[in-house]
Amino acid sequence: MAFLLYASSLTLFLFLLVANWLALWELLRLFRDRHLPVLLLLIEGLLVMAGTYLYQESGLVLALSLSLFLSFLWGLVRIRDVEDALLSVTFSFLSLFYTSGLLSYVVLLDRLGREYLIFLLLLVWSIDTLAYY
Repeated sequence: MAFLLYASSLTLFLFLLVANWLALWELLRLFRDRHLPVLLLLIEGLLVMAGTYLYQESGLVLALSLSLFLSFLWGLVRIRDVEDALLSVTFSFLSLFYTSGLLSYVVLLDRLGREYLIFLLLLVWSIDTLAYY
């Protein structure tokens, strides 16, 4: 909690970037048998987070669109079967959106103020606690 209060925006961004890479790496290990482009997705995750940090909402949309295009291009060049290529692109984009896309909203909330991040943290913590019981 003190980290959220006293860390600079750049420090919070770097922390979220590391958390994003770890989450994306773990999710890609789960989809190991799908032959997803791990290095490309890690670079795209960096692109989405950096685009959001630098250009807010428009950077998020642009980076996700560019990532989808790169995933399509990789799928069509690397995989010959169209059905397998679309399945690979779908897994790639959903993995990227689930990790990088959702974590980039924390970067956007940081622009509004730290009290929104603390409220979000307390809200998620309380909902998870109450869902346990």
